[in-house]
Amino acid sequence: MAFALIFNAMSMNIAERTREVATLLAGGTDRRSISRYIAPENLLVVAMGIPIGLVVGYYAARSTMARPRGALR
Repeated sequence: MAFALIFNAMSMNIAERTREVATLLAGGTDRRSISRYIAPENLLVVAMGIPIGLVVGYYAARSTMARPRGALR
């Protein structure tokens, strides 16, 4: 289920970005300028997502690997 949600979100993002880039190209913007617009935005998303993902992943793994209460030793 998680894979389907992530795949769907990525597909929508790519579709939106494709239309956005096509519009900029049709308006006469060169590819280098488009790269300068898109790269900082993507780097910002990565910079924000990595720490959040590490923290959430740590606590998810910790709770998954925790021994249930009352379990035999």
